[in-house]
Amino acid sequence: MSNNDSHQARWMALLPELPSDDIGLAVYKDLRDRYSEGHRYYHNFDHVTNCLGHLDGVRGELDSPLELELALWFHDAIYKPISQNNEEESANLARQQLRPRWDPDPPRQPSWSGTSR
Repeated sequence: MSNNDSHQARWMALLPELPSDDIGLAVYKDLRDRYSEGHRYYHNFDHVTNCLGHLDGVRGELDSPLELELALWFHDAIYKPISQNNEEESANLARQQLRPRWDPDPPRQPSWSGTSR
């Protein structure tokens, strides 16, 4: 299995609750294209692979490995060499792409206080 195939398989297994494989694949392909941009020397898929390898080494010790893995996938998705806010823009991209499809915070039931009806 090539590195790109293993990346894709890992990504698709990460969020099986996405409403369709097409959505998950579209987000993966966007990330792959971003990490393959020609101006990237360090912040590329090899870097993501290394980060995921470190995650795998400590996954059992984490309270929220899914959220951390998503953060690793997106942390350098936007990379402009002279920008000071790549991480913030990457986090916004993650919110934009994932929030409509996957909400880590389930809706909360209203808490009723005071008198009952």
